[in-house]
Amino acid sequence: MGYEQDAYFCFMNVYRILFNFYIQSSIHVALAIVSLTLLSGTYLNIRPDFYLMGFVFTAAITGYNFVKYAGIAKWYHRRLTNSLKTIQLFSLFAFFAMVFFFWHLPVSIQFIAVISGLLTLLYAVPLKRKWKNFRSIPGMKLVLIALVLVLTTVLMPAFYGETDIESTILLLCLLRFFWVIVLILPFEIRDMRVDAISLVTIPQQLGVFKTKLFGSVLLGSLALAEIYFHTLFNNSLWVVFVILFATSLTLWYSSEKRSFYFTAFWVEAIPIAWLILELVF
Repeated sequence: MGYEQDAYFCFMNVYRILFNFYIQSSIHVALAIVSLTLLSGTYLNIRPDFYLMGFVFTAAITGYNFVKYAGIAKWYHRRLTNSLKTIQLFSLFAFFAMVFFFWHLPVSIQFIAVISGLLTLLYAVPLKRKWKNFRSIPGMKLVLIALVLVLTTVLMPAFYGETDIESTILLLCLLRFFWVIVLILPFEIRDMRVDAISLVTIPQQLGVFKTKLFGSVLLGSLALAEIYFHTLFNNSLWVVFVILFATSLTLWYSSEKRSFYFTAFWVEAIPIAWLILELVF
């Protein structure tokens, strides 16, 4: 009996270490971004290849870890002290892999990647005395994240498929932009205690309840847009509604006191679930 208990606790300890590394090294969020990129390919009848997906995955790890360990996201930094060296080494490997994949991409994709990279740098690196970085500019935090994700998950696969920039792609950019805004709101609510007042985040301005109402209005508008423009995309409408409903649930369930893993795992798992549902059904 004692041996079985020891084996169980040993297994759970290893599981906890691996799971924490999976979350804190940004593998989970990178898979979420890859899922959104593949979803865009499905919507636009494009099949992104290995090099593009490899670049998106490694660039997401590199970018997110750069921002987190540059001392900007203090919420994460306090939790990563013990495993920081391991994650930094992992991020270094991801960076070299990203460079490898980058050189195998078409010039048009490289151009978008450079723009996304510059926006990520501006998000984290100092600008001038008044603002530490773009993230510190009032109201810019949410917009920058959503913009980078639109560039990465919509325009990259669109350009890779040599699709003309037409109204369909621009519409998908808008839909993705506003959905990402809502998806980030639980993080904004969670970080109210650590975000500087100067950031002027939506929860700081509206309060938690009105922020949830704001997100719900956006989700309702997205649902109407999906119905109206459904014939333009190669997707399952009921899957979209399931995802919008799941996004709404996470938004209304979120609070300042919610577990770190609620946002870091469950909220970021929504894009992965979206891709799985779209592929299966």
